[in-house]
Amino acid sequence: MKDMDKLGKQFINFIESDDAILSLIVDYMSGNQNGEKYSSPLPEVIPMFEEDVLGYECTPEMRKAIERSFNEWWNYAEAELMPDYDEE
Repeated sequence: MKDMDKLGKQFINFIESDDAILSLIVDYMSGNQNGEKYSSPLPEVIPMFEEDVLGYECTPEMRKAIERSFNEWWNYAEAELMPDYDEE
């Protein structure tokens, strides 16, 4: 389990270090990417992580750990990345 926590932290560091990936995540979560709000960006972002950081494909268990870490991170990051604006 400790290795999976480390993997999750590594994934969060990866997404936080790249403004383009953060923008992509916001596009998915806001519905701008495909018209569905809170649509998961993970099917697109995990392969980038696999290629750029790991160098191999994640196992299903690894993907679950990444998803768990992403969901925890999003609970805090959403307010910063998608602040509510009053629209007139």
